[in-house]
Amino acid sequence: MPNKNKLKGDRFERMILMVAEEMGLRGYRNRMSRAQPGESWDISIAGKRLECKKRKDSFKKIREWIYGNEGVILGCDREETLIVIRLKDYLKLL
Repeated sequence: MPNKNKLKGDRFERMILMVAEEMGLRGYRNRMSRAQPGESWDISIAGKRLECKKRKDSFKKIREWIYGNEGVILGCDREETLIVIRLKDYLKLL
């Protein structure tokens, strides 16, 4: 019996790659992401390695913050600053 969470993640990765392809970008899934240390990225689009996370509701606050904005910048003490933008906006930058 396949792992339900793994199947959900696989579908999510394929959906992202389909959106990228529709925008004229090439990408592929990393089939070794769970098998080899150091290969923790899930997909590559236009040469950029990306980790994919799909959650039912864990990102609710980020969704509230991004509403009406182009993105959200996340800062944490003694950590690297991150930015969250919509998938299609990111793909347009590539």
